[in-house]
Amino acid sequence: MVKRILAGALGIILLLTLAYYSGSLMSERAMQEEQAKLQERIEYLESAAKKAASAPRLVQAETPEAEQTARFYLKEQDGTVSIYQGDGTTLYETTDIPISLLPDALQGEIRAGKAIQDEAELYDFLENYSS
Repeated sequence: MVKRILAGALGIILLLTLAYYSGSLMSERAMQEEQAKLQERIEYLESAAKKAASAPRLVQAETPEAEQTARFYLKEQDGTVSIYQGDGTTLYETTDIPISLLPDALQGEIRAGKAIQDEAELYDFLENYSS
């Protein structure tokens, strides 16, 4: 009788050990897959940053002609900054950037409709003022 109990306990311990081992293998594999995904994302972002840094940037004066060629406009909507397409009326994206936290001069520009010439300038703004 004691041998059966010991054999049963040994069997249970063996099953628990195998379950633990297979679980650790699965979690290790999942962690490796997640690390690979993150590495791919980092490489993509680094290449995008290199492309953006190497792209020529044109400096244009703030004139009505420059505003007509703008691809985006930053405007205030419900106390936050919203991004509109070049026509100035089609909403492109909303942000959670409170306009009250921006410098006063920038607040005035956004309330008047700040022209953004290209995506690189838009992403620079978002990177600088997003939390």
